[in-house]
Amino acid sequence: MTRPDGGASGVAGTIVQVPDTSAHTSSPHVIDPADLEVTLRVLASLGDVDEDDPDFTAVRNATAAMIKAVKQRRRKDRRAAIAAADSAVVAATATGAADRIDDETRG
Repeated sequence: MTRPDGGASGVAGTIVQVPDTSAHTSSPHVIDPADLEVTLRVLASLGDVDEDDPDFTAVRNATAAMIKAVKQRRRKDRRAAIAAADSAVVAATATGAADRIDDETRG
């Protein structure tokens, strides 16, 4: 339930703050601000819905998939950064340099 102060009641009487999306007009929106407001309002209202309800399950599965995708992307980005740093270190060493000539191939 949305309260007059912009918050919403959540699980066991806790307060969930629904951010004011209208103040963010300086950056381009990927999600329509009206859609974002509805999404946040629906998420805030799920505290009052039974966990066995099909709507609750659908939202839980969708949010879990979103979180999993974000974690996988961040993990991939971290691994790429580490691999790039490792490659730079190896390339800076005498034995890992791209222009290295092995003693066995000299002659």
